[in-house]
Amino acid sequence: FENERTVLASELAQFENYLQEHPEDEEAKAALKRLVEQLQQNPLLDTRPLYIEQEQLLQAWTRQTLFCGGNRAGKTFSGLLNDLIELLPRELLPESLAYYKHLDPPVRGRIVSPGRSTTQEVVIFETLRNLVPKAGLLGGSWEKAFSKQDNILFFQGGSWLQFLTAEMDVDKHSGAALEFVHFDEEPTGDRGLQIFRENMMRLVSTDGRFWMTMTPTGGFDWSMEQLYDNSHLDHVTVIRADMDKNPTLSEQAK
Repeated sequence: FENERTVLASELAQFENYLQEHPEDEEAKAALKRLVEQLQQNPLLDTRPLYIEQEQLLQAWTRQTLFCGGNRAGKTFSGLLNDLIELLPRELLPESLAYYKHLDPPVRGRIVSPGRSTTQEVVIFETLRNLVPKAGLLGGSWEKAFSKQDNILFFQGGSWLQFLTAEMDVDKHSGAALEFVHFDEEPTGDRGLQIFRENMMRLVSTDGRFWMTMTPTGGFDWSMEQLYDNSHLDHVTVIRADMDKNPTLSEQAK
């Protein structure tokens, strides 16, 4: 996540370098302290898409969007940033991110990950905790805002994000109408397609949106026919990116 931090991180480094040479400058120390506090309270102040394909995901507002990212292409980060932009009150977003916002609270969202206690689920929770501003969470903290019983994160303004997995029974994916559904990775097989279709039903009454962020290391399953091959249709957007697009990776890592 630290690699996704950009403009203010550079400003912090400038302050720190300056203070190493001018440790007596109390005004600069106070300014540095204010900057650190702002970032701690709202990390989104220093967060942005890192390359054009990530920006395309945030801009897309077709009914279905598929973001195919290679390993280390930042696909989970991109999808979660998209989630938060729609869930949070507009006033908590910096202007650079508010530009991509389509919905105002209350917004009901759902994210579907491969399984409980998987590496992917750990990454999702860790990334969200590092991104979300405390003021945007109901009660002002993750601990107060997250219901373990219902697996839902509640936000100021009435929005909420439900966490489900592809391991759950298909009927667990029924329930309330939603404004968006985010699949992080493709649930495979006939059951995965059933889960996709059940989640699409949650979007009918709200004219909701679906996006899937995935790394097709083993190729595509149902998403090839349902999404990838339909990129020519007005209601489908397909975005392709690989790790070479990620500017935070060294040439050796790529």
